[in-house]
Amino acid sequence: MELGSGSNKMEVQNKKRKSRSNNKLEFLGWGSKPLIEFLNSIGIKSKQYSQEDVEAIVKKYVTSNDLMDPRKKRKILCDEKLEKLFKKKTVSRSSVYHLLEVHFRENHDDDDVVEAQVIPKSCFAAINAQNIKLIFLRLGFVKGLLKENPETFEDNMVGSIVRISKLDSNTMKRSFHLHQVTGVSQSSGEPYLRLSNVEAEVQISELSDRYFTEEELEEFHKQMKASRHKRLTVEEFESKAQSLHRFLTKNWIDRELESLKQRIDLANEKGRRAEYPLYLLY
Repeated sequence: MELGSGSNKMEVQNKKRKSRSNNKLEFLGWGSKPLIEFLNSIGIKSKQYSQEDVEAIVKKYVTSNDLMDPRKKRKILCDEKLEKLFKKKTVSRSSVYHLLEVHFRENHDDDDVVEAQVIPKSCFAAINAQNIKLIFLRLGFVKGLLKENPETFEDNMVGSIVRISKLDSNTMKRSFHLHQVTGVSQSSGEPYLRLSNVEAEVQISELSDRYFTEEELEEFHKQMKASRHKRLTVEEFESKAQSLHRFLTKNWIDRELESLKQRIDLANEKGRRAEYPLYLLY
């Protein structure tokens, strides 16, 4: 019984150590990785700040983005960025300083710190679905870019990923492929896009308005390894993703509302047809 009791105690202690290890924060120098990423995401360079400095930055961010609960004046409604930092959907304004404590290396022992691996900006960005979606443009997005900012249209398009169909002359079947935009030809009418691994220029209207499949991404990855597309560095990738994100975020709500309206209209139409079926007279 004593042996069993000691064995159980050891198992509990090992589980506690494992749990503490799994809960360790990754640190990038003086601050945790989530804290540094939050500061970078709001345009603040990650020089070393004090806990009081970051508290002031967070509270200013909350005020600027109108994140205070209108019903409970001392409660902050965390947006996506703050939720990643605090791991909570709501926090009290007075608790911000306390919640930030864990994100400062000086408040930890060395055993509680995991040094995060920093990927050099000169390295090539990984080609996976999560990354490609950041710079992938569907037809509707491209039309929006052209309509809103025709002067910067080429700058926004070059380096992005688009999806076009290709007709097989033997089987007469269409298949979809991912391509990288390498340039834009301006003309009196609709601009043409120059694409990697494609000889002829492509009209905007030929782009797909749907997301790519895993098979298409895998084929794109193979072609990139074969140098048929330019592989972007982490720095180039981040720059392109950030410039496109500003436009996509700004227009996301309008697109979703229009999509919702179309789905409601379609549902109403189906309902009317079911309630009042049409009879054909012969």
